[in-house]
Amino acid sequence: MKSLWIMIAGLAVLSAVSPLGAKKNTRVEEGIRIPDTANIQVITFRKGAALIGRVSSITGDQIVFSTDAKDTVIFIPDIGKIEEIPKSNIRNGKYWYPDPNSARLYLVPTARPLPKGEGFVSGYYIIAPLVAYGVSDNISISGGGTFLLSTMIGGVYLLPKIGFSFGNYVSLAAGAAGAKAWGPEGFAPSLGALYALGTFGPPEMSATVGAGYAAYMGTTENDTAFSFTPAFMVGGSFRILRKMAFVTENYMVKNWLDYSPIVTYGLRFFGEQFTLDVAFINTINYGGFSGKFPGLPVAAITYKF
Repeated sequence: MKSLWIMIAGLAVLSAVSPLGAKKNTRVEEGIRIPDTANIQVITFRKGAALIGRVSSITGDQIVFSTDAKDTVIFIPDIGKIEEIPKSNIRNGKYWYPDPNSARLYLVPTARPLPKGEGFVSGYYIIAPLVAYGVSDNISISGGGTFLLSTMIGGVYLLPKIGFSFGNYVSLAAGAAGAKAWGPEGFAPSLGALYALGTFGPPEMSATVGAGYAAYMGTTENDTAFSFTPAFMVGGSFRILRKMAFVTENYMVKNWLDYSPIVTYGLRFFGEQFTLDVAFINTINYGGFSGKFPGLPVAAITYKF
């Protein structure tokens, strides 16, 4: 019996000093390092306060954090989040945090990948929710649906995307879209599309171009109709204030033998995790119809998690 207890104690000691028994670093601990000279760091404490500066030394469970005013000793367990950002994101002593919805324009995504484990929830007019999630650093999937009791019309849609970033200025992506609607009197159209996108420039001022091909199937009680439509998109996001950006999203859609433009433009207001989009969408001779200025209002709110 004594030898058994000795063996158990020995195994406990081995497990404590072996890699299997070692403490696993948290995400905060993994992100703590002395940054490059071109970057700066933002530390957010668990209690909510924040500091802007640089980690100058790391010793055990504490760091020395250097700001413009002084050096501060900080215990790592007190840190809720640490971000490393370019110095250009600090303007007049304030942190210009990135647009939390930079993976999308208004209705379509940009080519920027959604990082693994991150996602967002959007609501267009509150009645058309959209949820997106980064399955990996290059693959994301989004989808949503809506139902209007007043018209008894509803629908669902699914939007997988694969994308790659090449530095901070170029991202390329491809994806698919599928949608199905239903309603009274046999109304049940379906839509499928394939598309490719490119986003160029930093998040502060970038342009996105894309091309896609859509297939539409409309059904009624007595008939089924098919149509195939190519489309092209040019859009962009241009930051004009610390918490505001101008966003535009414009299409050229084939309308019989000609291409007709659809124009979307407006403002995005944002915090660190929320965005509010207020925009207008307009058409110019699409199906013989031209909208009046400024266009049909579009509103959406997004929360990034």
